[in-house]
Amino acid sequence: MNTLDLHLDVHAPDGDLILDGDLDLSSSSLLQPLVNTALEKGCTRLTVDTADLQFCDSSGLHALLQAQSRVVAAGGHMELTHVHGMLRKVLDVTGLSKAFTTSP
Repeated sequence: MNTLDLHLDVHAPDGDLILDGDLDLSSSSLLQPLVNTALEKGCTRLTVDTADLQFCDSSGLHALLQAQSRVVAAGGHMELTHVHGMLRKVLDVTGLSKAFTTSP
């Protein structure tokens, strides 16, 4: 099992959150504190880079939905970038690809 490494870079109003590894039951709780930090630093446009995301289960999807909900509630916008592989397939199969702004 891979771990999840996260890196946040905020230059308000933009923020980049890079995910590297597995976003699953054991790691999904790591996402929300960084989203909160981004918002506290004035981020209103959060880009979540999933280029190095290897795996995403339902807990990971839930964490991404919660993150987006939190950003939108704060008046911002969140986009998933470099969506590919497992994440692309899971988003398409579940119909959640319509819930997120994504780029390949």
